[in-house]
Amino acid sequence: MNAPFSPIITALTLLLALLVSTPTQARERTRSGSVSTQRGGGGTFNQNVTRESGQGTRNSNWQNNQGGQGSRTANNTWDKENGTGTHQSSTTTANGKTTSSSGTVTKTDTGYNYNGTATGPQDNTATVNKTVTPTGDGGYSSSSTVTGANGQTVSKDKNVTATGNGGHTTTGTVTGPNGNTATTDKSVNYTKNDDGSVTRNATGSVTTPEGNTKTYGTIATVSSTTSATP
Repeated sequence: MNAPFSPIITALTLLLALLVSTPTQARERTRSGSVSTQRGGGGTFNQNVTRESGQGTRNSNWQNNQGGQGSRTANNTWDKENGTGTHQSSTTTANGKTTSSSGTVTKTDTGYNYNGTATGPQDNTATVNKTVTPTGDGGYSSSSTVTGANGQTVSKDKNVTATGNGGHTTTGTVTGPNGNTATTDKSVNYTKNDDGSVTRNATGSVTTPEGNTKTYGTIATVSSTTSATP
């Protein structure tokens, strides 16, 4: 049930960052690193992020430890005066399949609304509606609904609490079209290393409607450089 949400939530990360950061100079950040998972998977990645007033672009490439390669591009804009923004993204997976998403963000009295579409690898399209409400101290709550072409819906509610140094904990529920609900828990922590790189450690669990719990974990070590263009 999680698949429809992952690209949307990831795509909104850069767009929501524009809401609180509008540098007068164009800033470019390049990141590269390695990722390992709890079950022996992993790979390497490269990412380039450019931000300037009201606009952000993120280009990513990765290779898994089986040699498969993928890429992703996201473009986002934000009009601070009108409180509106746009999002577009495209992802190519290691098996050559593509997904895409696009939509608009509108500022509200309590947070932000996102309305858009997501297209899967079989050209199946779903509509996406998401509400984000900041809760203070870097945390927020959100509610999402994905409606497929057949009219069936999947909904997700989550709460994110900041834990300091960029880390956070997340709890949530995912409800499928038949009303069956899974619960999720996730914790993310960052550690700065002596060589200037940063290690991101994410652990979590998913409990199925039947009560079965699966755990997961990923560790990513990232090096980055930042430059400003007048």
